[in-house]
Amino acid sequence: MSSTATPGSTNTAITQRKYRAVALAETDGPAAALAALDPLAADERLAGYQPYWAARGALLARVGRTREAREALTRALGLADDPAVRAWLRARLEALPGVPAD
Repeated sequence: MSSTATPGSTNTAITQRKYRAVALAETDGPAAALAALDPLAADERLAGYQPYWAARGALLARVGRTREAREALTRALGLADDPAVRAWLRARLEALPGVPAD
């Protein structure tokens, strides 16, 4: 069994805020979405919640914060168990400019 958090074990309000931030990226842009996610960063329950790190990494990439995007996506990759999710995360990492992903 995976040690990663699941939506059921992560506070519902936190999960809803993550989804709201992702929606904001489409309506108000990725910077607005990151501003919505930033307050969640201090919540230790998200340390093992792969969807948070994947969303954060994707948003960071969209605003050109490549180093931070690489860190977040790498963290998400380390938390992912599903082969399809891992492949998607690897593709996102490889698409980032700069040093190729490991």
